[in-house]
Amino acid sequence: RLPAYGRLERTPAIVYFGQTTMAAPCLRFRRPQICPACIHCLGHCPGAWDYSCHAICPIHYLAMVDKCAYCRRPLTWDRPSIDVCKCGAYIQANTGESSEAHKLAGLFARVISARVAGETHRCELAALMPAWWTMATLDGIMRITMAMGIVSRDDCAVRFSSVHRLSSSAWALIVARGLDRLMQMESSDRARMASLRRKVWEGGLESLALKRVSSIDGQIAELLLQRIFGRKLSARFGLSRGHLSQQPLF
Repeated sequence: RLPAYGRLERTPAIVYFGQTTMAAPCLRFRRPQICPACIHCLGHCPGAWDYSCHAICPIHYLAMVDKCAYCRRPLTWDRPSIDVCKCGAYIQANTGESSEAHKLAGLFARVISARVAGETHRCELAALMPAWWTMATLDGIMRITMAMGIVSRDDCAVRFSSVHRLSSSAWALIVARGLDRLMQMESSDRARMASLRRKVWEGGLESLALKRVSSIDGQIAELLLQRIFGRKLSARFGLSRGHLSQQPLF
């Protein structure tokens, strides 16, 4: 279950359960999350739970739990049992009715579970997404969804350094917003596209265009940049851009 750290064409990458990602916030190595109801049935924690975008249980459609309801502290990896907090209390499942946002995020969690398990069958969410959805890697769709949904209000700045501290409930909202905005892109309404420019994290798409697991992910990111922001990337250095500097001179 330990991740493998390496490099993909000179760029740092993480391989986890057979999936490669180039964005550390996509993985929850600092703050684990669980679904107590699933643990009682499975007896273990699936690897898909360690992905940040897996914020809603795709079986129970409840938010994943990342803190103890008794002591209110974040869950830790060194807790006494998989369903017991360090304070000694049993970890309780989240309650509440499933909303449309929960359903969307739950469908995305199902995609993550399938990709981690190596399953390639067409999922329900693919029918709602653009045609390129099934061609992108797991890293690609997670980073695109994050870029589309992380901005909660118009022209809000993104603090990338704090993304890894986001709670499971916050990630559920990000995923739901991102998927909803991707579905809006299927419309040719100019006003709707103009409104997306103030709600999408341009830097996240730029990063994917230049630092990606596959060339297809980069092409999709460039397509989104062109459709939403009406521009193409001026730099074409790709994954070697970090080495095109004065460093070799010294």
